Amino acid sequence: MVDAAVVEVVRPFLDVAGPDAAELEALDRDEQSAELPNALGADLGTDLGTDLGRGQEIAGIDRQPDLDGLGATTDLVRVYLREIGRRKLLTADEEVDLARRIEVGLFAAAKLAEPSTIDIEWRWDLAALVRDGELAKVRIIEANLRLVVSVAKRYVGRGVPMLDLVQEGNLGLIRAVEKFDYAKGFKFSTYATWWIRQAISRALADQSRTIRVPIHVADAMNRVLRAQRDLHQQLGRAATPA
Repeated sequence: MVDAAVVEVVRPFLDVAGPDAAELEALDRDEQSAELPNALGADLGTDLGTDLGRGQEIAGIDRQPDLDGLGATTDLVRVYLREIGRRKLLTADEEVDLARRIEVGLFAAAKLAEPSTIDIEWRWDLAALVRDGELAKVRIIEANLRLVVSVAKRYVGRGVPMLDLVQEGNLGLIRAVEKFDYAKGFKFSTYATWWIRQAISRALADQSRTIRVPIHVADAMNRVLRAQRDLHQQLGRAATPA
């Protein structure tokens, strides 16, 4: 366990970004899947098979009986679920402890990368903190892989294979682990859900179009659409140009 005093020293030097408090509060209210059961596996695999089939029908894709078809995809998903289902979920206290270790490890890595005259003993201590932070990072990632599958499941049928959605979501999960600010009091699963959604949405925007729109343009479009929805709710009518 990393000493709390050490954490307070290093936190101001870390770049923490991501969703604001309002977005996290909305996710905390609405994300029913943020807390996943310990025995996630067969049921979700069955649901995925149903959703994959429905997604193919919506997209107008014929089901294939061979290895390129739904059966093989569903089998791969089930194998993946079985593997990640063996990872023990974390308690809130464990999440905080791991997040502290990750923060200290990131700080130590940054110090080691600086051109300085740090003595060899101090460098060994910093290297040990980096290794401990990496171990903590792996632990929290493995414990939340099921969350990625749960979020990715909602995007089936939009032009990107399920396993690719999971892969993109995993990248978002890794980003969430690196950016998580436990001091704000939100559950990691709530925070990670935002990053997972962002990663998957970007992948869909980039991969599912015949003519690809630059990511920054897609992000701008999404912000405009969100602003339109917010104004519609506030004004009770559709937003109009100024």
